[in-house]
Amino acid sequence: MNNQIIGIVLGYAILNKQLVLFTHQSVGSDYIYKITYNPIGNTYESAILLHGDLGFRLDSYFETLPVYENENIQKVYWVDGYNQPRFINIADSYVSSAEGINKINFVPLMDLNEEITITTKTIFWWFISCWYCSVCNGLL
Repeated sequence: MNNQIIGIVLGYAILNKQLVLFTHQSVGSDYIYKITYNPIGNTYESAILLHGDLGFRLDSYFETLPVYENENIQKVYWVDGYNQPRFINIADSYVSSAEGINKINFVPLMDLNEEITITTKTIFWWFISCWYCSVCNGLL
């Protein structure tokens, strides 16, 4: 293998000739690895799919479900009893958690800091126009 596996393995999944490892080193330092077996030469290649603060905990162990859909979509679903259900497409590359954390959550994280401005003048004139149309059409 090219790379050293960092952290304690909390879970794994096997999909065809690929092993996916979920590891935790310390708070804010979690890894998802993909290890691929190459029968020619009997070698293994490892790659970090995702690293960063993924919310993994030492007291949570993973239940995984690998699913092969096609060459470009090879997903591993998992639950850990702490975070929401998650999945990763191991045919994709993510690398850092800044862009990847929302890709693995079933429900993306949202800031909910949007601002909405409502002016009463707009609502008032809309109400008056609706009332006027109702009166004119004999609905009221």
